[in-house]
Amino acid sequence: MKIETQCFLAFLVLISIAACATAGSDTRSVELDPDPVKRGARLYQPRCTECHGSQGQGGTGPSLVQSNRVARSTQAELVKWIAEGSVDKGMPQWGSRMKPQDLDAVALFVKSLLPPVEVRPKSR
Repeated sequence: MKIETQCFLAFLVLISIAACATAGSDTRSVELDPDPVKRGARLYQPRCTECHGSQGQGGTGPSLVQSNRVARSTQAELVKWIAEGSVDKGMPQWGSRMKPQDLDAVALFVKSLLPPVEVRPKSR
């Protein structure tokens, strides 16, 4: 076999190994952080409290804890909302200023501020 062919096959093998090693990995996951909610709180405080309050109660910006949109949002939807901001309403686009895992942590912290949902048993 020619040396070029051997090199090409070795290259393909290396790419295959690398692809298998990264398959299923999610660079946006905060599961590696031992306490992503606390980390989200640390990230939230200097960036969000001025408008949303230290506990999401609102201020110059809307309340996060009384927001149906926040309550109904999935983790991915909240991350997208934080990343894209709402420039017309004064919320910065944090996606270009924060790492993906930091956006995830802030979204987890915001969700942690929500009051618990009361589950009522069905009446008979």
